[in-house]
Amino acid sequence: MNPQADQLWTGPRWAPAVLLALLGMLGPFSIDTYIPAFAGIARALDATPVQMQQTLSAYLFGFAFMNLFHGALADSFGRRPVVLWGIAVFTPASVGCALSQTVGQLVFFRALQGLSTGAGWVVSRAVIRDMFPPDQAQKVMSQVTIYFGVAPAIAPIVGGFLFVHLGWHSIFWFLTAVGVALWLAIWSRLPETLHVEQRQPFNVRNLMRGYWELGSSARFLLLALASGIPFNGMFLYVLSAPAFWATCSGWRRRSSSGSSS
Repeated sequence: MNPQADQLWTGPRWAPAVLLALLGMLGPFSIDTYIPAFAGIARALDATPVQMQQTLSAYLFGFAFMNLFHGALADSFGRRPVVLWGIAVFTPASVGCALSQTVGQLVFFRALQGLSTGAGWVVSRAVIRDMFPPDQAQKVMSQVTIYFGVAPAIAPIVGGFLFVHLGWHSIFWFLTAVGVALWLAIWSRLPETLHVEQRQPFNVRNLMRGYWELGSSARFLLLALASGIPFNGMFLYVLSAPAFWATCSGWRRRSSSGSSS
C-alpha cells in the first residue's frame, strides 16, 4: 500500500471503483461486442468460420501473453504509464479493425487489441492494493467485480444493435470511441498510485524464473485448470452459438414446411 494513500484521491470513495471497473471492462467489451457480427464479418471479408475464430484466438493469445508482463512493467515504471500506453495501443488497433479489408488484417489488429487491453485488467487490481488498506480493498474489489460482471451482458446487446443498424465496422468505431474516452478519463482522473520507493527494476530473467517455479507447482496448475476450463467452455458455446441458431432455424423451417404440406 502507498504510504501516502490517503492523499491520492480526494473525490468520492465510490468513484475509483467505477473508474477501475470501466478500465477492466475494456477487455470483455473487446471480446463480446463483435461476437454478434461474426457471420456478417465473415460474409464481408469472405472468411471461413475457422478464420473468424482465429480473430478471437489471436486476441486471447495476445491478452494472455502480455498478462505475464503488465504487472511487472507497472511495478517498475508506474501504474499510469502502463495503463495509458495500453489504451494508446488499443485505440489505433480498433481503428485498424474497423478499416480491415481482409481477415488477415483483422486477425493482426485483434492481436494488437489483446496485447494492450490486459493492462487495465491487471493494473486496476494493483491500483486498489496501492490506494486502500486490506479491509477496504476487499470492498472496492467487490464493487469493481459487480460493475465488471455487467460488461459480458451488455456488450453483445450493444454489438448486435450496432451491427444491425450501422454495420460491423461501427462496432470497432465504437470501441475506438471507448478507448479515447477512457484514455482521457485515466489521464485526467487517475493518480499515480505506486510510491517511488516501492518501484522494482524490470528484470526479464528473474520474471521468467518466477513463472517457471509457478508453472511447476501442481497446486497452481490445478487452480488454473479449475478456473480455465469453465472459461473455455463459455467461449466454446459463444463461438458455436451462431451455428446452433442456424441449425435450429433450419429444423424449424423444415418442420413448418413438412406440416404445411
